[in-house]
Amino acid sequence: MSQEGFSAVFTPDGPVLGAVGSFGWSGGAFLYPPNGSPTFINVSQERVDMRDSYLGYAAELALWKGVQSLVLGAPRHQHTGKVLIFIRASGQWTPHAEVAGTQIGSYFGASLCSVDVDGDGSTDLVLIGAPHYYEPTRGGRVSVCPLPKGRARWRCDAVLQGEPGHPWGRFGAAMTALGDVNGDQLADVAIGAPGEQENRGAVYVFHGVSRGGVSRSHSQRITGSQLSSRLQYFGQSLSGGQDLTQDGLVDLAVGAQGQVLLLR
Repeated sequence: MSQEGFSAVFTPDGPVLGAVGSFGWSGGAFLYPPNGSPTFINVSQERVDMRDSYLGYAAELALWKGVQSLVLGAPRHQHTGKVLIFIRASGQWTPHAEVAGTQIGSYFGASLCSVDVDGDGSTDLVLIGAPHYYEPTRGGRVSVCPLPKGRARWRCDAVLQGEPGHPWGRFGAAMTALGDVNGDQLADVAIGAPGEQENRGAVYVFHGVSRGGVSRSHSQRITGSQLSSRLQYFGQSLSGGQDLTQDGLVDLAVGAQGQVLLLR
């Protein structure tokens, strides 16, 4: 019942697989080194409040000056959600920083995206999705959280949202770093909202800005209905940053119900 493989991310030390059902659904993740036994990463032995937290629901790698950290989402922690950063010290993975959600049932930490905005090899910020965050006119939100330096407390300094008029839009259900799509030498991001337009779905593009940030306003909104009247849940999964068509430009793969679309 560990649900191993619920999420996955590749690291220099090997693949990491989320195991949300471990230890009474407190969750965790397994790291599989190329040579050696797997390592289980969690906090359930230290923190009894992690029960039913679903740690490992989402997983991301963060790098700071060559040192890797593992970011894991726990969207059911205390009903509001939490995201934790783990670092390895003396061969052990331990919690280093954490940030919590604010709204019950928002699923804060259900999706994660680490972004190196300026391309210097270090992660500038982590985007944290709360796709079930509810407002009367908008559904879902993404918190912009600069990677904490040293022992500083982890804080989120901005919020991204979709257009009004979509209270069940699930904005933030999926996210990906795109690379530089507008030629300003800064990385951009795409965020899915598969519940917009009665589950037809949409994808938003946000440009990176100087000093390691992301624009608060989207530059483009691509709806599933623009591409096909039959699409459902367009934007429920995203993968970007690769030039799949070998034309010198990065492409974006967008998942919908039963289909994958490649946007060039």
